[in-house]
Amino acid sequence: MRGFFAIVVLSTAALFGAACGGSSKDAVATREPGLVFVRIGALAVQAEVPVPEGDAFYRGLGGRESLPDDRGMLFVFPEPGRYGFWMKDVLIPIDIIWLSAEGLVVDIQTAQPEPGVPDQQLKRYNPSGEAKYVLEVRAGLAAEKGAQVGDEAQIELP
Repeated sequence: MRGFFAIVVLSTAALFGAACGGSSKDAVATREPGLVFVRIGALAVQAEVPVPEGDAFYRGLGGRESLPDDRGMLFVFPEPGRYGFWMKDVLIPIDIIWLSAEGLVVDIQTAQPEPGVPDQQLKRYNPSGEAKYVLEVRAGLAAEKGAQVGDEAQIELP
């Protein structure tokens, strides 16, 4: 049986321990304020979490010209569902990773920008199963880091 979905609230002692004993590549020790740390195997990013119903939630990564390998955006929905995404105003290709309420990877798809395509004709990216969380990262990062459907995710809150 796979492990459980971990949402960990880090204390100062935990951050200090990670900084002193963790790998220099461990982004937890250097997490920026307001970001959450998300790990799926070797894929590890600091992610913005837009407030549901806010402008940033609907805009997502729209308008951005780049996305570093150690950054992403995590969407948290009130309940599990088959949440579809589109590339309205998104200028860069991205991987969309859907996570179940239990934190398992449900689906991974790479989405490409569609400049000049009318909204009603934009491709819709829909998951193969229900998800409560959706992580967006640079296109190809999931494959490069070996993330696969069924993998367990960890999200560490500040």
